[in-house]
This record gives sequence, C-alpha cells and structure tokens, in this order.
Amino acid sequence: VVPGMTPEKSIQKNKIVCLECGQEFKMLSPKHLRSHGLTGREYREKWGFPLRQPLCAKALSERRKKAGKDRGLPENLRKAIAKRKKNSQAKKAAEKK
Repeated sequence: VVPGMTPEKSIQKNKIVCLECGQEFKMLSPKHLRSHGLTGREYREKWGFPLRQPLCAKALSERRKKAGKDRGLPENLRKAIAKRKKNSQAKKAAEKK
C-alpha cells in the first residue's frame, strides 16, 4: 500500500501509480496485476475504481479515445448495433411463422 496515495490521485496525466506496490506506469498491465495476484476487476473492486475505469494514464486514455474517433469507431459501432438488432428482429419474426 502506498502511503498518502488515494485511488483518485493514483491516475495522473502521464502516469498511473500501482496502489499495491507504488510503481509508476503508463498503464497497469494484466501481467503486472498478476504479480500481485489480482485481475483488473479485482484491483478495481479492491481500490474502489468504477469497473469501466481504464487503468492507464489520462493522456494515454485520451490519445486512444481520439484515435478511435478518428478511425470512425463510434459510427461503425452504431451501424453494427443497428444491424444486429435488425437481424435479431428478423430471426424472431421467422421463428413465429
């Protein structure tokens, strides 16, 4: 446990501090968390992070978010969801006949 470090303070602009050992990273990898006997989910639950909280530096998270938007991921995701919903409805209609 890192003295004086809260979960809120552990995620900073250019680094994230592991609350188990105090090491600094750009991202807490599954490999590092396994060295403490934890999964990402268990680490988040233990330290009170939201389950969808990325375990990486804020700058890295923002860079990934921007890259995804630049590649059109939000629009592609909307299209995929709409297609899946349409296929599901068609399948249900076919089963009723």
